[in-house]
Amino acid sequence: MPTTSKTLVLAGIVATTLLTALAFIFVHRVAANPTQFAAAAKTQTATSTLSYMTPGTATTTLIHDAAEIDGTNQTAANSVSWTPAKLSLMTQLTASSTVTRLCRRVMYSMDRVDWFPAMMDTNANATTTNESLSSAETCFNFASSTESALGTLTVNRRYDEIPTSALRFTRVDYYLPIGSFNGAVWGQLQPIKEAR
Repeated sequence: MPTTSKTLVLAGIVATTLLTALAFIFVHRVAANPTQFAAAAKTQTATSTLSYMTPGTATTTLIHDAAEIDGTNQTAANSVSWTPAKLSLMTQLTASSTVTRLCRRVMYSMDRVDWFPAMMDTNANATTTNESLSSAETCFNFASSTESALGTLTVNRRYDEIPTSALRFTRVDYYLPIGSFNGAVWGQLQPIKEAR
């Protein structure tokens, strides 16, 4: 084989090796996107320790601090600090009458002094329709015929996802409206974020 051909074959092998090595240098490792859970904000530490309320006179409040500087209502003040992608709201209502009605209102704040309610659109959107907003509020009646995971007929549980905002604090106010019967509530806001 002539020298020129040997040189070209050798140059081709070197070039192929070099390109293969460069390709491996720029390959990124693919990993799953695991979910992280930070400290939760709770009304009480256990679901058996409830906050009893009288209709029209009392509220029970959950406050989640996205910065977790003071650990407000959160069990681990020194846990990881990050803004969650979403907040999972777990609610347990204990009552003995289907007249018991539990409502919740979500609010946001930057300073924990001035609170701004989450808003919801009450009109269908159209090019000629003015948009009307009101405070986002969710209510549900106690269902005594719905058996809970505990096997009892006195507990109703709900799971909702609360939208997050750019503001530091998220607050959920639970209350029983006038006309409702007495009830007891336990709630927890669990911040969730994907790690990557």
